[in-house]
Amino acid sequence: MKHWTRPFLCLALAAQLHTAAQQALPTAPLPATGWSMTSLNCGTGVETDRFETMSLPQLMAFAKTSQELQRDLSQFDEQVSTTTSGLGLFVMAGFGRTKTAPTTTNTTTEVQVGVGLHTPREAMVTYRNQHMDTSIVYCNLQTEISLETAYLLRGRWSRYVHWHVGLGANGGLTVGNKMMLIEGRYLADDEHPSQQQAEEMNKHTYGAKQVYYTRLFIPTGVKFRIGPRWQVGMDYRLGVGWQFVPGHDSNRIALTGAGFIGAKYAFN
Repeated sequence: MKHWTRPFLCLALAAQLHTAAQQALPTAPLPATGWSMTSLNCGTGVETDRFETMSLPQLMAFAKTSQELQRDLSQFDEQVSTTTSGLGLFVMAGFGRTKTAPTTTNTTTEVQVGVGLHTPREAMVTYRNQHMDTSIVYCNLQTEISLETAYLLRGRWSRYVHWHVGLGANGGLTVGNKMMLIEGRYLADDEHPSQQQAEEMNKHTYGAKQVYYTRLFIPTGVKFRIGPRWQVGMDYRLGVGWQFVPGHDSNRIALTGAGFIGAKYAFN
């Protein structure tokens, strides 16, 4: 064998040995890098929308037909409520990226999506005449169903106290809307129409249009660990929004807020 061929034979033998060694070693699995469900969250509490404006024409826009609601209001004083309140129930699923290595911080990010159910809320405009001992109340009742989403930064102050803050949004539509006209005795400033006796008032109920909502808010909260996977605490929202009635101008929600008692179940 010629001497100049020996280096090539050595290289070929080394390559074969390297390939055989790689095949003999166990193959380590690649880390998963996708998204997975990290938590299930639920909460219930009080929520409030404070509208920028509220008037009888805006309230009449909810009615499917306004002819039956017309009354002579020339001798009455107007009292407008721009705030609606009710109860909300929320169920949200949280999703996060699978951890590929231990983190050096106590914060994680989570994307939440879910649904909300909002109990009937009242938008009211009241007309009163004390000398005639008469009041006329225009009231719209709305039950809302919404789709919810939020991006959260989660952290903890200790092993048992956890916090979160983020940015959220929802979009909702109303179901079973009712337009009500309540004629009864004179109502004091802080008196609700429901405080009248049945014989003191005439209540008329009419159909109402579907209404749409969208809101942007900052969600915050503090929860306390009560088990390996369970946390309970308070959740808060603060933001703005818009109300849309088909065929009419939108009405801005100057302030939307909520406070909930919430629970979280963590999957990891």
